Amino acid sequence: MTSTYQSSGGQGETMCSKPDCVSVCRVGAPIEHLPDEILHEIMHLVMVSPCYLESKSPWNWLAVSQVCRYWRQLSLASPQLWRHIDINICWIPILLRQVLERSQNMSLQLHFKGPIWRDDIETLAWMAAQQSSRIEDLVIEDFHSTHAKMIIDNFASNPAPLLRRLKLTTVFDGTSHIRIFDYEMPALRSIYLYGLTMPWCSYRNMTELEIHRQPSLTASLLMATLHLSPELRLLALTLNGPLVRDIGPASPDFRRTPIELPHLQDLFLASSVHEDVYYILS
Repeated sequence: MTSTYQSSGGQGETMCSKPDCVSVCRVGAPIEHLPDEILHEIMHLVMVSPCYLESKSPWNWLAVSQVCRYWRQLSLASPQLWRHIDINICWIPILLRQVLERSQNMSLQLHFKGPIWRDDIETLAWMAAQQSSRIEDLVIEDFHSTHAKMIIDNFASNPAPLLRRLKLTTVFDGTSHIRIFDYEMPALRSIYLYGLTMPWCSYRNMTELEIHRQPSLTASLLMATLHLSPELRLLALTLNGPLVRDIGPASPDFRRTPIELPHLQDLFLASSVHEDVYYILS
């Protein structure tokens, strides 16, 4: 039951009818009657809006949960709101621990944003890496290659069965070699590497494949990936060494079977050995 009173301005107002809500709302305000699903969607849209994602403060989006007690309870009880984690210079371990707890068993979207470095960031990376089985999206970008590798090293050993997108970039175009998720990423669909290198994995069912300064690569692995990724929309590959043409009598000759990529929209190929580009295209 709602209670109405007269404000000093002479206009009737009502207490929000939501349980435990102590905010004051205008009589008949539509927002008072929104179902929880809509309120949850509003909170999510605020959380992922560019003005909050680009903010240095991880707390800014929480302003929407401060509208009233009920909205706060709803936000705390909604693990979906805590699965997108943008870690920057303002984060501290106790904050990440709380967010990970509130996300419960939801899959995680983890973004580490540079370039500013602080020793706590490596601790945060270690904490996040303990949740490798839940990570769906991992972005580590704009750090110096040394710092980026320090973060990535925490993710070296544990497989990531749910990972669908991996983006690793540095502000310094180095050649640091990395190991991540023990190269066990069976659900991976999108990868972007710049300034860091790792062995070619058994990529399949890819939609976006952008790897720069890829070291040694065999033709059979590349052709296998292309054959097994018919939904590929973006292919950008920069080879930092010669393509090893290992397709011969003892290997399946993938080149005899045309590669069909009907959804391909963007293509970029470069190599220190120009003939390798022609070889791939042929």
